[in-house]
Parts: sequence; C-alpha cells; structure tokens
Amino acid sequence: MRIYVVITSFDPLRIYIYREGLVRFASNKYSNADISDDKAKFSHLTNYSINKTNENYVQNENAEDEACGFKWSLSALCSHFELEGINCKPMWGKIYDIIVKSIISTDEPNRASLKKNVLNRNNCFELLGYDILLDESLT
Repeated sequence: MRIYVVITSFDPLRIYIYREGLVRFASNKYSNADISDDKAKFSHLTNYSINKTNENYVQNENAEDEACGFKWSLSALCSHFELEGINCKPMWGKIYDIIVKSIISTDEPNRASLKKNVLNRNNCFELLGYDILLDESLT
C-alpha cells in the first residue's frame, strides 16, 4: 500500500495522514519455494513495470471499478475487508504507529536543518509516500 503523509510543521510537529492511496498486488501467489524460479519476481514484487509483463496480470480498464485487477484504491481494499468481516481499525492503528514513530525518529536532524536553512518555520512542509506491506494477518 502507498500511504501519503504531509508534514505541515516541524516545530511544532504536525502530521496529516491521507486515508486514500494506492494498493498493488503481486500477479503470482507468494511462495518461498519459487525464490530461484524466473517467475519469482511476479510473486515477490508489486512493481507495475514488472508485473504488467506477466501473463496473469489483470489490468483495470474501468476507473469506476476500484477493486478490479492488480491495482486498487485504498478505500476499495478497506471496503473489501469490511465485506469479508475484517476490522481495519487495528491495521490503521499500526500504520499510524509506523508513520509517526519514523517521523519522530528524524525529529532532531529535521529541526537542525530547519533552523539552518529556513527563514520562517511556516515556510516548510514535507510530502511523503510510505510503502506498507501487509501479510495475511494485516501486520
């Protein structure tokens, strides 16, 4: 999943997480057994430029259908989970945790750079894209 984050202020730290994004699926089912197989790249990577060459790849031809093929919207994935009886709130809690903790871990260098390079603390923002991988237990 690609989650988009904007930091609008570093002092004080202000983070916004966009609840929409992009979900990509591998075009072959994952297996540890096929790691050396030539087709392993299709089960280990979700990169579009690689997976589009796989005969199993399904292109979404209709922008209105967000849950078709190997590229979905994040809201379509969450809707799918809800239909399957899966609660997304714990998953979102873990995602927020990852994002906030990773940003806090860079707080000191960011503040030092801000003081050195920016005249006014309100003149700086950062847009980030977080790639989050999930397993079958959504962890």
